[in-house]
Amino acid sequence: MRRRNDDPTITFIVIGVIAVIAIASYFIGNIRRKKRSEALERVADELGLTFSAQGNVLQVSHLDWCDLFSRGGSKKALNLMRGSNEGREISVFDYQYVTGHGKSRKVVYSTVACLRTDGATLPTFVLRPEGAWDKISSWFRSADINFDTHPRFSRSFVLRGEDEAAVRATFTPPVLEYFEEHSDISAEGSNDTLLFYRVGKKVPPEGVSQFLADAFEALAVFQNSSPSRFKRGLG
Repeated sequence: MRRRNDDPTITFIVIGVIAVIAIASYFIGNIRRKKRSEALERVADELGLTFSAQGNVLQVSHLDWCDLFSRGGSKKALNLMRGSNEGREISVFDYQYVTGHGKSRKVVYSTVACLRTDGATLPTFVLRPEGAWDKISSWFRSADINFDTHPRFSRSFVLRGEDEAAVRATFTPPVLEYFEEHSDISAEGSNDTLLFYRVGKKVPPEGVSQFLADAFEALAVFQNSSPSRFKRGLG
């Protein structure tokens, strides 16, 4: 049976349409990124923080112990806001990394708050919402730290740490109960540093102040102190 030749005109049109869509997506993405940077720069100014749109991973290299920064490739820290508040060093930034290749390539974004504690020392730990894959991977990785007294927490989160006894001592009942009510949060700690974020979610510019307030609340729970409020302006 004779095979029909493909029409070169149709092939050319299809390639052209794909190229136009790719170019349009690129420019639209750039416009959105620029608008977000401009809005976040205004927020940083209102909060009394310095701002760098083209922040990079070197500026947060002291966080290389974090599980979040061990994932994927092509890592970037963008829209970096830095300063201090009530004597605590703080930074907020958009972090992105790439997983997969080709059609399975995916860029994951998260807005991260990094706070320094008031002299308190945290054990190294990783806390994140539990997913379906975690039930399988638990066979191959260090065991999830669970609490019989708080089954809701244990069902909702994966908690791992190098020193299980120290992690258990840090996750007091108030801490466990706090995260039971905030089951979408991921947190990491080590020594005097606490990271606070939601995987795959960027905080809108108008929500940055509340995001920082939430991070300060979480820090206060870990420090077993009354919730402190993020105040506008350096101090």
